[in-house]
Amino acid sequence: MPCRLLIGAGLIVSSTPTLSATSTNATSTNASQQVVDQPHFKAELLGIQQFSPQTNASGEAYFRVLDDENIGYFVDVSNISGVSDASITYWDGSFPDRTIVPLRFTSLEGIAAPGEVASGTAEGTFGVADFSERGPVERSISDFVKHVLDGNVYLKITTVQTPLGEIAGKLVPQVQ
Repeated sequence: MPCRLLIGAGLIVSSTPTLSATSTNATSTNASQQVVDQPHFKAELLGIQQFSPQTNASGEAYFRVLDDENIGYFVDVSNISGVSDASITYWDGSFPDRTIVPLRFTSLEGIAAPGEVASGTAEGTFGVADFSERGPVERSISDFVKHVLDGNVYLKITTVQTPLGEIAGKLVPQVQ
């Protein structure tokens, strides 16, 4: 199976995705399971102190570089209500953070009305074509990975109650 090393990232990425499926028909569930079982990056989602210090919401997110153009993700959140947006952001300590790529969580958007607490998951892919043109990351996976390794890339989830962000977590490389 051909593999390549992402320059500067120390990650080996298969050029042909491997799935843990036993049949020849790969399903979305199998693909998302691979993202969870073999993530390149993980984010622990916790309350953002300056915006939502009293939240009980939390979650985990897993990311896997799929090829030169795409990254797969799987997000699992709990104790949250009124999800309105999710985005991969660049934050270097200055305000405001800058969006790299907005994520569309059809399964999470609008989860429970504000005040009603719920849990949910979302999965999908994003690619360099989805990167914000005004964002800090060049339109390449290797530049995205560089910023992750520098510690400046976060997943942020906003809610109706906390439009500046309820929970967030830094993408951290996972040892394979």
